[in-house]
Amino acid sequence: MTCQLPSFGDLPIGKRIPDTSFAVDAFKYKTPEFTYFLSHFHQDHYGGITKNWTFGPIHCSPITAKLLAHVLQVPSEYIKALPIDEPFDLGNGHTVRLLDANHCPGAVVFVFDGNGRRVVHCGDFRYRDEMRDWPGWKDAAGEVLPVEDVMLDTTYCNPRFKFPKQDTITEAIGDLILRQVNSDKATTYATLTADSPNNNNNKSLWDHASTLSPPRRRKTLFVVATYTIGKEKVLQAISDKCDGLPVYVTPEKREILALLELEYAGIFVTDPKMSPIHVVSWGMLGEMAPGGWKFLPNWSFAQQYLDWMNSLIVDASDHYTHLTGIVPTGWTWEFQRQHGTSSVFHNQTKTGQEHLNMYEVPYSEHSNFEELRSFIEFLRPARVIPTVVGKSRNEERLAAYFRDLVDAKRRHEMGFTGLFGVRKPHTSQTDNNEGEPNHSPIPPTPPKPQPDSTPNPPNTSTSTVCCPICSTVTDRASINSHLDTCLITGSISDEPTQNSNRKRSGGSLISPKLSKRRSDSTSSQTKLSAFFLPR
Repeated sequence: MTCQLPSFGDLPIGKRIPDTSFAVDAFKYKTPEFTYFLSHFHQDHYGGITKNWTFGPIHCSPITAKLLAHVLQVPSEYIKALPIDEPFDLGNGHTVRLLDANHCPGAVVFVFDGNGRRVVHCGDFRYRDEMRDWPGWKDAAGEVLPVEDVMLDTTYCNPRFKFPKQDTITEAIGDLILRQVNSDKATTYATLTADSPNNNNNKSLWDHASTLSPPRRRKTLFVVATYTIGKEKVLQAISDKCDGLPVYVTPEKREILALLELEYAGIFVTDPKMSPIHVVSWGMLGEMAPGGWKFLPNWSFAQQYLDWMNSLIVDASDHYTHLTGIVPTGWTWEFQRQHGTSSVFHNQTKTGQEHLNMYEVPYSEHSNFEELRSFIEFLRPARVIPTVVGKSRNEERLAAYFRDLVDAKRRHEMGFTGLFGVRKPHTSQTDNNEGEPNHSPIPPTPPKPQPDSTPNPPNTSTSTVCCPICSTVTDRASINSHLDTCLITGSISDEPTQNSNRKRSGGSLISPKLSKRRSDSTSSQTKLSAFFLPR
């Protein structure tokens, strides 16, 4: 029986570069007719690649090339590492440049040029103002070259997501841990003796004041959740803030880190007794509530990890007394926003086990809403194509967030029928990706699309723009806050259900198994045997 190979039209629009055979992060669509590009080494992007890959070279950054060879064991003849920042000739008049995406190590933005058109594919990225200085954007006269399409990472494309910049968050995490380390040095408290008559696991430590041993110093073990690759900047910030304190990782994790060309690779150690800063895999400390935006800690794992660590320390007086978990993800920002907290942290403590606590921190390696708008305002493309969309495939409504920033005149000249607009209707196959992070994000609550004739494209010589929701004219500096207010008062009917799932270019990013709340937190989490070293 002959298996029919996919055609270029089968690809979701966010994975194909128009008028070429170039496919980005589309490895489940296998055919030797495509030219493949991989933006970064996260499973929801490289899904479909195995050591048996034979469908042509995979174009990627040098770091991603190392990961393909080491982790997935892809044969070297099917890996093509491209230089960063320099144009690479793809033949037939096409070139591609790679720009650091400020996401995970090796992640890049692809800038394709050919046939008089430029297409930018962001993969996953965290915009920063320094990206405007990249020389590849401009011509010899210093003018920004026209961009036809921007395939945009719209993970946090909603005005509600205004979480702080990365540097602000990493600084805050480092300060938090440094304060606790210094506090531990000055804090002593009484501990239960093994033969205390009232030593009862069902009672708090502080219920047994009459049966306590002599005081000893408080000592905190810090456990940070990260991906296979990603969140390394958090670890660097902690080490820097704490005067070069080492960070414990497993030997397997250390092998991966060695491939990432990190300037601070020397901070990582594989002896857990050498550092109070430990790294665990994403999901071990808990998970986001399905359909909601509250973090559900795995207290059982936290206690078992603390017990395991103390079992490695011979001198009981040197045991850790407390455990603090750090969970860095932008999705925690929604919970903090809803509860009106001004802190960058949300702290949870286990009732009855006050020595265990978790800090959820809105550190993200995806762009927030204002950063997305700044990026599009800088490039002024003819189209914005969202690559992360909701269950209802509402690309048009997502793209409408940028209606006042795109080059509408050029869009019409090119024959596009809408802001997101394709020239012809397209129906694509479902790309059932699964990858990191495992969570149920907040689907966007975008404005309803307006007729293509309004509002008019912005005039950079004026200071006013037209709201794409209510058509109110406001000054450019106030448009983001106005959009936020408009959504609350005027788009209630567009509010997503709690069961909405994240999709990337039409493909599910979360496993159906994760769409239900797990009833047994001990059995549902990663087994300790998969992480702990032999005693």
